[in-house]
Amino acid sequence: MKRIFTYIVLAALTALAFGCKKDDDADRKDLDSRQRVPISVTYSVDGAQVTALSFTHGAMQKTIDVTVNNENLHWNLESNRPWCKVVQTEHVGSGSVTLEIEANEGFEARDPATLTFTAGEYQSASLTVNQNGSAFIISHPYLLSSKEEGTLEVTVKTVEGTLWAIESGAEWIETEIGDADTEDGMSVTTLRLKPMANDGDSRYGTVTLATDNDNDSIALYQFGQDFDYDGDGYIFFPSDEPASISFTAPTYVVKEVVKPAYATVSNVDAGSGRVTWTVAFEDNFSDCELIREIPVSIILNNAAMTSIELPAMRQDFTAAGGLMTAVGLKAFAAKVAEGGDISSWQTDGVVRVLQDIDMDGVDDWAGVGTAEHPFAGVFDGQDHSIVNLREAEFPLFNVCDGATVKNITIARNCDFYVGSSGGQLLAGFANKAIGSTFDHCVFAGTVGYATKVADSCVGAIVADADAATIVKSCKMNGTIKVTTSTTPTDGLTIYIGGIAANSKGTVSNCEMSGSISITSGHATANIGGITAVLNESTTVSGNSFTGTIDLGGTGTGINAGALYGYLPSGSRTFDFATDKSSPVGSINLNKYGANTSTRIYLGGFIGLIGEGVSLSVKGFEVQTNFTIDYTEGLNANYICAGGVLGSCEPDALAGNLTFDSVTNYGTFTFKYAAKAVPVTRNCMGGIAGLVNGDANFTDCVNKAILGIKGGANDYPNNSNSYTMILGGIAGHCYGAPMSFTRCENQADLTNNFYSNRPAENANGNYYASIASGGIIGAFNYKPNPQDKTLTVTNCRSTGKLVALRGYLGGIVGYAYQAQISDCEWNGSSVGVTVGNDGFKLDNLASYKGGIAGGLGNATVTNCTAKGNIDAFRYGSAASAEPGGIVGHVMYKANDESSPFNKAVKVSNCSYFGNLYWEAKADPKLGYPGGIVALGGANTEVKDCRFGGKIMTTEIDSHNVTSLAVGNYEDCGCTVENISLWNGI
Repeated sequence: MKRIFTYIVLAALTALAFGCKKDDDADRKDLDSRQRVPISVTYSVDGAQVTALSFTHGAMQKTIDVTVNNENLHWNLESNRPWCKVVQTEHVGSGSVTLEIEANEGFEARDPATLTFTAGEYQSASLTVNQNGSAFIISHPYLLSSKEEGTLEVTVKTVEGTLWAIESGAEWIETEIGDADTEDGMSVTTLRLKPMANDGDSRYGTVTLATDNDNDSIALYQFGQDFDYDGDGYIFFPSDEPASISFTAPTYVVKEVVKPAYATVSNVDAGSGRVTWTVAFEDNFSDCELIREIPVSIILNNAAMTSIELPAMRQDFTAAGGLMTAVGLKAFAAKVAEGGDISSWQTDGVVRVLQDIDMDGVDDWAGVGTAEHPFAGVFDGQDHSIVNLREAEFPLFNVCDGATVKNITIARNCDFYVGSSGGQLLAGFANKAIGSTFDHCVFAGTVGYATKVADSCVGAIVADADAATIVKSCKMNGTIKVTTSTTPTDGLTIYIGGIAANSKGTVSNCEMSGSISITSGHATANIGGITAVLNESTTVSGNSFTGTIDLGGTGTGINAGALYGYLPSGSRTFDFATDKSSPVGSINLNKYGANTSTRIYLGGFIGLIGEGVSLSVKGFEVQTNFTIDYTEGLNANYICAGGVLGSCEPDALAGNLTFDSVTNYGTFTFKYAAKAVPVTRNCMGGIAGLVNGDANFTDCVNKAILGIKGGANDYPNNSNSYTMILGGIAGHCYGAPMSFTRCENQADLTNNFYSNRPAENANGNYYASIASGGIIGAFNYKPNPQDKTLTVTNCRSTGKLVALRGYLGGIVGYAYQAQISDCEWNGSSVGVTVGNDGFKLDNLASYKGGIAGGLGNATVTNCTAKGNIDAFRYGSAASAEPGGIVGHVMYKANDESSPFNKAVKVSNCSYFGNLYWEAKADPKLGYPGGIVALGGANTEVKDCRFGGKIMTTEIDSHNVTSLAVGNYEDCGCTVENISLWNGI
């Protein structure tokens, strides 16, 4: 019953399979293997049905026809012996299989192989394969010979005691049988075949060895006069003819043809058990007139897989019309250097790179072009690369004049180096360019420079370029490393550019995503992610910087910009509508030379501009990140950084400066240790660090966090007499009229520089107390102020403002001769953290105002401030002065002629929040004021309102006037029309 049930189920499944016409081969195989109709299989060879096969001892292939009684049946044959292999293919219904029989190099017949027919679970052992043993084991069943007469040796092994002889052979082959030796029960004999010199065409012959009842053959193919030969006897293929070589061999004797990559192999049946093999060679395109030698060998299909070589061959070159090899590139450079003819490397007048050029092993590269014979042609890399050019003292091109270089990459494994004895110029592509164009060039390698030569230039693409040179759409994702002496060298100026060092021409649409590092001593270093210097003739646009500039060593003068390092003169306009430049990388000041004259200027767009320079920047979004490491406590004169402009030349006024609709997203990180920072003037601004020209900032926005605490300590040791000026838009401003209109700071500012100087303490021509402002750090910050006016209109600050010492203002840290109107500080998330006593002492500036920390000779009108303000008297600060609108008013009570006795007027202003003060020094002085903290006889407060608390005192209609100014009782101020405000 069980068997009947199985058949019924299988029959039903089979019917279902055919009825539904399933396409799933796996299901069909399973169903076919379980059909009720018995499987019938027959085999035939050359039309004759067989049940067994027998083969001689030689290697061969045999096709077996297989007939089955179900044309939908999936089946296969499997062999149980490795010497009898079934070439596996998919079989459905009747068809054929191919057997590959390996040569039997033994004297005994092999154990029979069984071929098993399988179809699903069905198996049938239905075919036996036999192979005879051999009377001879021959080391070389096939040989190749040159056209010259010679001697070829073959080892012949037989069963010991077997007698054999040469039965027959080609008449042009002489034979000589050597003496037999005995080895492991075998007779080992050396047979010498001596082909005669061939004066005709190539020929094929055999030598037959025979015993009493068996024989075997050795085939020999001798090349003849149907080939050309050179004077060394090599088969020679001319450049103007197709190159190929053919030879005839017994069928199945050749297992593999070993050939170079530029060759192809084919074969055809030559009849009589022979195959003709043809090896064809591509044209020998050469960039160095190199005739190539062609190695070809064959591996025989015997147990030893004996290898034999074809005769020596050479192929003449065909001029490549371009560059392909290191040898060719060196030959090309040498020809240019001697002013020679380079036409063999040109096609249609263009030198093209035809493949990647591997310079491995080249150690004397001198570059293409010299001052006497510069390269003046067109060089097209066709998107190929120069690789493995190591420790080169010259770039790819040394001097270019009127040249075009394009579409070429210098790979990451290339490096260029000039030591102290080297020249003034070093780049990846060209040291000097005159009237030349570099287009779509990519530098991924390394440029290393170490020298004391004055006015040195180092760049990734070009070191020094004249006004007629164009660098466009080039990329640098490699590395520039500069090291010089460990102490600054007088007069040494070095120019380092991620794209071009000193370019007087055009640099456009270039990208720098690599790195520049400098660990050296130098008088001046101009460093730019794109160019080191912007000369008056330089044209730039559409450039981007996403890389890194690391500054270290003992440099005493550094001008570094994410795009451009130094703008020494002239007038420059950058408008994003036409110039899509984008700086979003990093500049890290890791170390500098400890010197009272050290000056360092870092800019997210430009590092430094010179005297009289006019600059206009409009519509850009910048995102350069700055890290300034003060942990070693090194002294310096100036360290200035700005999201767009690092600094104007401090000792000479710039021209007209315009910043319009510029937004900064970068960050400023200051790293401190438990050491003082003796840097006379630190000037940091979200848009500009130090500004001394006739400047106008309009619709500028800072979204960059300034002053992130970096390192284990929040602040350095006491750095008295040194100042940090920090502003959301601009840091240190002086020397010319300036205006800020509709500017906004949305980010946190943390000025944790530690300087205990009181409000009016000076260091030289400037005040020494630190100053921090949401929009401006300080304007006219001098004991002897200039007759210049600051105008601030419709500006707003919402970020968290924190300072350890000095002045802190929601809009302006400190300003003399200022007109501030319609501005707003919204400190709803600003100020101290509420603790058990109402406040936490984490914001320790002494002179704080919701609009201005300190003012002299100024007006503040229609401004609003909201937020808690807490001030602390620490160190030598005179008092703690939190003011809702203004903190400290500058006033000289005993000096009627002092410019600080000019009026400070606050009108139509509003403040709401909590004012707090605390003193850590005696006498414990604090002057909190709802509008002004500490005023003088020059102070006028009219038509203002405020509310909230002062210390624990609630502001109400009875005390609002008396608490409007912190020292109301004895300041001699004018206070009129003060009203209560609930902040709404």
